[in-house]
Amino acid sequence: MRLRGAPQYASIADAVAAGARWHRATERAAVAPPDVRVFGDLPLPLSTFFAPEMPERGVLELDGATIVGSGGWVLDRRGRVHPELTWFGSDVHLIAEAEAPPPRDRRAPRIRGTALVLMSTWGEHFGHFIPDALGRLAVARAAGLDLASVDAVVVPAHRSPEGERTLARLGLADDRLVRLERGQQLRVDRALAPTLPGLRRQYLPMVPHLLRAALGDPPRGGRRLLVVRDGYGREPIEWEQIEALADARGFERYDPMTSDDQAADFAAAAAVVGVSGSALTGIASCAPGTRVLEIFSDAHLYGYYCTLAVAGGLEYGAIIGRSGEQAREMGPNNAAFSLDLTAVAEALDWVIAG
Repeated sequence: MRLRGAPQYASIADAVAAGARWHRATERAAVAPPDVRVFGDLPLPLSTFFAPEMPERGVLELDGATIVGSGGWVLDRRGRVHPELTWFGSDVHLIAEAEAPPPRDRRAPRIRGTALVLMSTWGEHFGHFIPDALGRLAVARAAGLDLASVDAVVVPAHRSPEGERTLARLGLADDRLVRLERGQQLRVDRALAPTLPGLRRQYLPMVPHLLRAALGDPPRGGRRLLVVRDGYGREPIEWEQIEALADARGFERYDPMTSDDQAADFAAAAAVVGVSGSALTGIASCAPGTRVLEIFSDAHLYGYYCTLAVAGGLEYGAIIGRSGEQAREMGPNNAAFSLDLTAVAEALDWVIAG
């Protein structure tokens, strides 16, 4: 039985000093505060959504690497872990024991040749699979890598109709595809491991550009989508009244889980309204200028979809309700919350005026 000790973390700079190759995709750049609309009396914590600076992004090329499922951990031949390639970045203090990388398994299956690693933390979940994991393809392309010569493409073991459509549209649904299950390890002769296409919960424009291009960059449509979260919690207490207000303004009740093609549906939208959560992942396919209204609980304030909207050139608005619970640094809070319906009506009028 192997004893699990503390992981040995190493930076990208450490890896390069030890012989790894770094392929730059984007330069370090300042991030300007975005222009967004906020409705109601609670402020949107934009300073926690957008870091003032985006670090250099790129692809780390490692010989003799080991890849670990779910966490998206990349270990070098010495067993050192490179957290800057994960959702956590250099903030290793955020890594809970349950999420910590395991020791390297020298008996893990091996792939000969070069593997493109499109793994990401929690990548088996849809909201991380599309922008965080598959979005890394944009980093690899921006780094100028020849992906035609890649022998394997390693992705999280997420399976959904929309995930399969996205893989196919990105040209990844071929015999090179390797799905890595949670906890499973894979040894590769050479790993091409892109960073996140942004920072934790903060996306670069390359993500929506990648996903829209996969659709053929369709023009903005005219649909008005009221995105629902049936059975997933974190809904406003006044949801029935909100549905009535939206219906009076020409919105259709839209459940992504029953859609035949989420990306195409969002691309055809002129306006999108929904509670913060992975059901809004499809806004990455919206055309520039589409208006998005994100409905927040004050106990679940994360910037994923605000930053995704800004990255895609969408017009973004937000309204925050009260839950009576404290916001968390990490993890979901599915408590019900209450909204001011007057502010909701004002926000809906704004979102259809664009």
